[in-house]
Amino acid sequence: MKKCFENLLLSFCVICVLSPCCAMAKVSIGVGGSNLHENIDTGSNGIDFDESVGFNVKLGYRISDSLEAEIDYLYIDGFDGSVAGIEAFELDGYTVTANAKWYPSEGKVQPYCLVGAGVADLTASVDFQDIQNSESDRGAVFRAGAGVDAYVSESVLFFGEISYYLTCGDIDDNDFMPMTLGVKRLF
Repeated sequence: MKKCFENLLLSFCVICVLSPCCAMAKVSIGVGGSNLHENIDTGSNGIDFDESVGFNVKLGYRISDSLEAEIDYLYIDGFDGSVAGIEAFELDGYTVTANAKWYPSEGKVQPYCLVGAGVADLTASVDFQDIQNSESDRGAVFRAGAGVDAYVSESVLFFGEISYYLTCGDIDDNDFMPMTLGVKRLF
């Protein structure tokens, strides 16, 4: 939990520093909370993982009325894994993706589709009986999803989003799907 709080504080500081630098009306900064569903392939070894939580920090640039480029940081607070009902594993980490978002319509409520790619750093920890070990790996991640922006003013909006992260390389078969709610500020 301390690590989660430190990351949230760091994200808040980045937003405070970047906010005055963003003088264009097309730049946005946002934060959100996520409920993450796992799709981790453990084979037939009997490991079950629970859902996790996380948070996002987003920096976007609206290229046109229908297209936005976005950098998204997602912190994952740990998928807990158990064997025969005994908690023994945890998978946590973060991702950074560059995304393209397409908005098919304008107005106060704007649905969108997104695709993106980036990197994920995941740490698997084992704490079972006398065994304690952890291993970190980094790999590519591809992302696809959909969401909606709901404007409450010209410069503030709420968003809801669901996406799928497909992991590759050293972190292959650790896919997950966050459902995120948050707020964005336009500058």
